[in-house]
Amino acid sequence: MLLHHYGGTYVDLDVVSLTPLSVIFASAPVSAGVLVAPTQPFGVSTEFIAVRRPRDPVIGGVIAGLRRAAASRWYPPLPYTAVMFRTGPVYFTRLLACYGGQGGVFVIPWSKYYGGTYVQHVKGASWHSWDGRLIWKLFLLLERLYNHSVLVLLSLSALMLFILAVRYRRFVIGLS
Repeated sequence: MLLHHYGGTYVDLDVVSLTPLSVIFASAPVSAGVLVAPTQPFGVSTEFIAVRRPRDPVIGGVIAGLRRAAASRWYPPLPYTAVMFRTGPVYFTRLLACYGGQGGVFVIPWSKYYGGTYVQHVKGASWHSWDGRLIWKLFLLLERLYNHSVLVLLSLSALMLFILAVRYRRFVIGLS
């Protein structure tokens, strides 16, 4: 909310800047009001968010959807996935995609951000729980076995089946 009100830059504490922010800003189009970092396997991260001007409509749209997303029951009931889908990177990516075609969002190139040109990461992930570590290990295993498109398809299919199973179970229990 501070970024929306004043503009500015938010960076996680486990990210060390290797170059001045002015270089990152200069690499983005002037029309881009919001600069964000990419993440794996797709989308944008919430670890670096730069807002060039106060009251930016992109960040306003992200904030406007937070209450509804946080209250949604359509996400897996695991701690890690709840954060990721409700208010974390998946939510952020989905909302920013609405504004990407208008030129309001600039995703910093992967090679510059993670390639050691702009930043370096210190071991973090303090909010990850047991389920996050398990999901990440499964992702790395599947990544070795399949290419990314198959991985994304398998992950989304498994997630949808899990959500449907949880919803069906709640529905059946509610009827008894």
